[in-house]
Amino acid sequence: MIVFLFSAWAAPLLFKVLPFEYERIMDRLIVLLGFFTVYVMYIRGHERELILFGFKGTEKTKWLSAGFVYGLATVVFIVLVEIFLGARELQVNFSKSGPFISAGSAVLTGLAVGLFEEWFFRGFILKSFHRGLSLRWAIFWMNFLYAISHFIEVGNLQGGEQASFVNSLKLMAGFFSQFREPAPVLMQMAGLFIFGYLLTSALLKTGSLYLGMGVHAGVVAAIKVHDRLVQSTGEGPMWFFGDDKYYNGVLGWVGLLLSWFILTKLIDRISWPKQAPLLSIEHPSAS
Repeated sequence: MIVFLFSAWAAPLLFKVLPFEYERIMDRLIVLLGFFTVYVMYIRGHERELILFGFKGTEKTKWLSAGFVYGLATVVFIVLVEIFLGARELQVNFSKSGPFISAGSAVLTGLAVGLFEEWFFRGFILKSFHRGLSLRWAIFWMNFLYAISHFIEVGNLQGGEQASFVNSLKLMAGFFSQFREPAPVLMQMAGLFIFGYLLTSALLKTGSLYLGMGVHAGVVAAIKVHDRLVQSTGEGPMWFFGDDKYYNGVLGWVGLLLSWFILTKLIDRISWPKQAPLLSIEHPSAS
């Protein structure tokens, strides 16, 4: 709260001297102060341990590649079920860009999102939280932060409004505007939590981030390119099928839960080297 209030006060002052848009100044100020606060509270003196968490181990390329294929397969499975149930239909359309460009863009986007978000949330943030919380609560709050981050949407100054403390607070309040309809938000939050716990299981069972990075990248890549291959028929209730995100409907939840279950069984059967457990179940102060 102090970070938001200070940013609302400081942004109008910085706007007078910096050659940037007001919203950008405020956004960057909140992010910088937020990271500084996290650094002071959780990171200081443990930089190397936290930044490199989850990057050790062998067979990194194998885990990453296998995860990518598994993530693709997860989305393909959900799509095929939706086609079978009549909610989607095949409709190949690469008129805007060729298939190779679309596929390449989807893969690069998936890798960028998967690698960064896994390092940040299930690597850096999880390890930071676990320094002060039990593993169960560290995982919960990390996944909550991961889920809520998908709803960040700050507004813009309208109608010639001036940069001021009050208008800064109004812009921040824009983040909560989409929560006026709680049902869609809760549906999406549930799917993101399931996916977050699936990725966390990959970390805990392999001892590294690479499998989770691959799964995350594969899912994002598949979602990125899906609209070139299938289209919604408009049939079926939204609460069951969700939309193009695939994780904000009951069918998507079931698909992710099934994928989670199968993944844990596959990891146990794969003979590739795994790392020692990175995190203990007990509260860190108890060890």
